[in-house]
Amino acid sequence: VIRDIAALRPDTMSWSNVPDYITPPSRFHTLAAACSSPSTIHYMHSMNWPGSVKGACHMDFQVEDLQGAPEVLKRLLAISKKDIQRKYKELGIKYLLCPPVDNPRNTVDFQLFLRHYKDWVRAFFSEGRQQGLRDVEKQVSVDPPEYNILSRSNSTIGITFTYSRDEAVLMKLAKLS
Repeated sequence: VIRDIAALRPDTMSWSNVPDYITPPSRFHTLAAACSSPSTIHYMHSMNWPGSVKGACHMDFQVEDLQGAPEVLKRLLAISKKDIQRKYKELGIKYLLCPPVDNPRNTVDFQLFLRHYKDWVRAFFSEGRQQGLRDVEKQVSVDPPEYNILSRSNSTIGITFTYSRDEAVLMKLAKLS
């Protein structure tokens, strides 16, 4: 099947959140690179990444692990409220309560997601080096998590990437970002 896909010389491939379920990430990169043509741009998203990054979830802060954890979480809640308020203002949202009526763990977790998602992206793509990912800054574009009171997951990261180092493909990727 992989050879059949590669023979189609795809310009784009959408993986949904399949990479969340292929471990280690090097296995995903081997599969994705094998399906690629020299001009393929890949799209994926990850929702489950916080489970593999210590500190990306409020549950990581146990009182035994961190003295004063409740105070840290209170500060994160206050920061989260301010960030969400600023985002609402940027988007011109006037008719939603701010801070939102939401479980505090959701807003605290969102703040932790913002602090840690780049660490996960770096680790995930460092495992793609053998397949041609040499310059993550040029070959990978990331949409950070967004807080949405109506969303089922505020941890979702959108990612566009290519294994190609061809300048035309990199320019195409940059335009999509």
